[in-house]
Amino acid sequence: MAKAEAGLLVRKTTVNDVLDEWVAKTTLRAPELSVINRYFREYLGPKDVTTINAKIIHDFKEWRKTYWTKGPGKEIDYLWYERAGRKLKRPVKHEEPKPSTIHTLEVILSKFLTYCDNASYIAKAPKFTKDRVRTSVRPSFNPQEINVIVMAAVANAERWYHANYSKYLQEIHDTHVLNAYISVMAGSGLRPTECLRLRWRDILHFNPTPKINNEIGNIRIQVHGKAKHRVMVPLDSVEITLRTLWDIYTKTCERKPTPDDFVWVYRNMNQYKTISRPLDVFLRQLKMKFDYKGDKRDAYSFRHYYITSQLVAGVDIHLLARNCGTSVGIIERHYSHVTTEDGADKLRPETTRL
Repeated sequence: MAKAEAGLLVRKTTVNDVLDEWVAKTTLRAPELSVINRYFREYLGPKDVTTINAKIIHDFKEWRKTYWTKGPGKEIDYLWYERAGRKLKRPVKHEEPKPSTIHTLEVILSKFLTYCDNASYIAKAPKFTKDRVRTSVRPSFNPQEINVIVMAAVANAERWYHANYSKYLQEIHDTHVLNAYISVMAGSGLRPTECLRLRWRDILHFNPTPKINNEIGNIRIQVHGKAKHRVMVPLDSVEITLRTLWDIYTKTCERKPTPDDFVWVYRNMNQYKTISRPLDVFLRQLKMKFDYKGDKRDAYSFRHYYITSQLVAGVDIHLLARNCGTSVGIIERHYSHVTTEDGADKLRPETTRL
């Protein structure tokens, strides 16, 4: 009777029951589903959903923090996953999660509790204390480093042309994808997830076969972000890069890309979910995985290079923020490393020079 009086469903419902319903009705990304299936179902799953309160949530988070060191995961050495139709395994790191990982858990949990509240499984979504996450910007590259990276990526891709072309289609494909990814990221400032979501139809005014070589068609890119969408203006070099990639696909994938095809694909035209691993290997080969402070670089570092270089070039910060899908405040907070020396020429205009 207490449940009925509170406006809740009367029958006992486990968290797993509600998770099944939520997953069926909600669009969730693969990483979110992975968190739900491994942690939510194992710890919260058997519990009556109406019993979930702040203490249970606190205990759940603490259990998650020690899952791979003292909990159920300490005996697991490998995790299996599927990529491009193949089953692969990766070794488990027996360490506590980063604050950002716990933050992701909290975000998913908040979404789930909101669903439970809206569906009348609970009277009110319980409030819980969230761990603080220190925001930090990944290290960037300087122009000299970008030049070395781009030249090395081009050379890495072109070296296969000196071999038997048809025999090395896989190598040609893989190296050109990496080369193009680096060039597009450095020339657009896209977030890695935004870049990987691109389909050819998102490249507006794009002509893969112009009548004049290297003709620039003034492309725009439709960006599909986490919750917002925008149309951004990349550097001219991005159009040339995408044109080369489109041409490579016609050979290595043995057909022309269609508007619905993803831009970043394997030879079977399945989408790349990530290009982190080949990029990581490539940066380590060039001894550029770490900056001078020892901080790790990754795909985000190209976004930071783009924003930094645009600021140095004098691009209006408000315009740049809109183009990159961020705020002026974020740029001012995280890009203070754009020093007065970077803008020395602008601080001494020609009209003032002796």
